[in-house]
Amino acid sequence: MGKARKDGPAKPMAVELVGEEYMPRIYANFCQLRTSPYDVSMVFGEMAPGTETQQTEAQKSGKIKGRAKAVIAIPHQMVPGLVQALQTVVRAQKEAQERQRAQQEAALAAGEEVEGPVPPPEKKTVH
Repeated sequence: MGKARKDGPAKPMAVELVGEEYMPRIYANFCQLRTSPYDVSMVFGEMAPGTETQQTEAQKSGKIKGRAKAVIAIPHQMVPGLVQALQTVVRAQKEAQERQRAQQEAALAAGEEVEGPVPPPEKKTVH
């Protein structure tokens, strides 16, 4: 969002991030949130099944160790938009799965073969 101008408030502008194709894609199956007076940090990590020794240690300590992969800090003002975008993605994914299930059931009822994974949801931009 921009600063207020003499002719009224600035209009929101679409943001296009470039260079994504040059960045490594980092897989994470766990996210831990931390907050400070200045921002919210999301620590993304990967939890994998451990060895028997690691599992025994986790049982004793009550802690499972995972490897941190990335830490992203965002200002508090960005959190509501991020939550809204995540809800939109989850809703779209659920609807896509429901559509695919209905199509598969109709195809099976018609004696047709069923194939294909659920298509990925659209990319959503958070401001």
